Amino acid sequence: QALAWHSAVVGGGAEHCQALALMQRNRYTEAAPLLDTCGQNKSLQNSFRAQLWDQAGNAWLLAEDAGRADVSFSNALLYSPGHVEILADRARARAMRKDWNGADADLSAALVRDADRADLLVLRASARHAAGHKAEARKDIDTALGIFPNYGDALVERGAMKYEDGDVR
Repeated sequence: QALAWHSAVVGGGAEHCQALALMQRNRYTEAAPLLDTCGQNKSLQNSFRAQLWDQAGNAWLLAEDAGRADVSFSNALLYSPGHVEILADRARARAMRKDWNGADADLSAALVRDADRADLLVLRASARHAAGHKAEARKDIDTALGIFPNYGDALVERGAMKYEDGDVR
């Protein structure tokens, strides 16, 4: 239906519809470039362009192409600077590429805007731990558990850190 709509009336709405349909069918490598193309439409409001680039980035992540995801998320941030969720998404892409410092920077920027996000603290702890910044990682885990004492992801990450340090009790 999206293809028929696109043939009848050329426009971003049809392409967006087609991309979302492809996403539903798990055809991420086909959907992602369509969403990138939609984000390039200068006639759209900046906030909507940011959403389209963010959707493209997530499609690229699902397609396991973290490099392209990073580019799409960076484009989204041009139109919605400092958006917490987009920063978190780009941090995930950077972590997939083992760019621990980039992931840390994005998560730190997100936490400036929303300091009580235990999930972001755990993600940053993971990045910091992977980068060898173990004391900072532990501090993030402690802060996350201070916000949400029974947060499973924080408890697992803390356990992994302790196990790595030889604490098996």
